[in-house]
Amino acid sequence: MYYCDSHLHTHFSFDGAPEATVDAVCLAAIARGLSEITVTDHCDINGEVEGIYAPYRMEAARDAVMDARAHYAGRLQINWGVELGQPHQYPEAAKALIDAGGFDFVLGSLHNLTGVPDFWFLRYEEMSEVLLHQLFARALQEMVEVVRFPGVHALAHLTYPLRYAAMAGRKVDLAEHIPAIRALFAEMIARGIALEVNYSTLRAGLGFAMPDEPILRLWREMGGERITLGSDAHRPADLAGGLDEALALLQRCGFHQIVTYRGGQPYVHSID
Repeated sequence: MYYCDSHLHTHFSFDGAPEATVDAVCLAAIARGLSEITVTDHCDINGEVEGIYAPYRMEAARDAVMDARAHYAGRLQINWGVELGQPHQYPEAAKALIDAGGFDFVLGSLHNLTGVPDFWFLRYEEMSEVLLHQLFARALQEMVEVVRFPGVHALAHLTYPLRYAAMAGRKVDLAEHIPAIRALFAEMIARGIALEVNYSTLRAGLGFAMPDEPILRLWREMGGERITLGSDAHRPADLAGGLDEALALLQRCGFHQIVTYRGGQPYVHSID
């Protein structure tokens, strides 16, 4: 069994906990028995360009990761990554970031629709069923643009909007969205893009991963092989929380391997 975390945040993320230094995250990973981590601090490119969030301090974050890589060599494999949000919304700025970053791993994500606030801010308890489904349908359309963006290695938390819907007591039946999910998966498989299993929702007690079993089985049925695992932790205490449940979920769906990325290349690890 290979224990790793390919989606975590430090204080270099605009929403990272103050105590989440790179060193603290590394020590937490070692204490939890992880062999490998990838630091993927936020750079929501629209937030950068529009001044919504504090600027991403890429050079400082990279220096901290490289120092930790040298310090913990032989104890923990540490990779340099970024969670790049909405790259298609400002493609020139996103390309410049990727070109300058020299990242091991670029995790593409969608936190908001074009011209719409982050999914976190929306009032799901007041949405009609029609609007809720329109929201997810538009999200799937924009995720296609995320995975098409050059330099992206994996798609983060496919069902991210459903986390906040669930927190508002709403449940979304994905049956009508299966054709669009199939189209997204076909694009990802053709491009060699990995699918992330984000288990922050398991840690939070919501009872599902992002995505969960039916969608993971569809990925496997379509020939999807590359899976990354991410806790999406924003503080050291949350690192790897829910990992065992996520691994059991993958095994139940018939997966035997996961991947991590180093130097932009996938490395395969057994989870049997």
